[in-house]
Amino acid sequence: MLRFIDLGDQIACDDGETREFAFYDTIGSNFVELNTGPTWESWEEFEEDWRVTFSDAPCFGWTLERFRGLCPEWVLEKLRK
Repeated sequence: MLRFIDLGDQIACDDGETREFAFYDTIGSNFVELNTGPTWESWEEFEEDWRVTFSDAPCFGWTLERFRGLCPEWVLEKLRK
């Protein structure tokens, strides 16, 4: 099972403007790590990482739609602007 994790500004420079998120895999007991690492600031950043990571490799049965469905509004709101 995958879980969305809101990291807020815990990893960034605590500037109050950068909000990061991650995904946790409860089956493997680890954070999902793609091309650039386990954290992202936007859905666009995550999606690009996804495409680079899984361009030629299997994706463990995961789909982009599954991850997107776990994201709260603040992650996806930039897509609507």
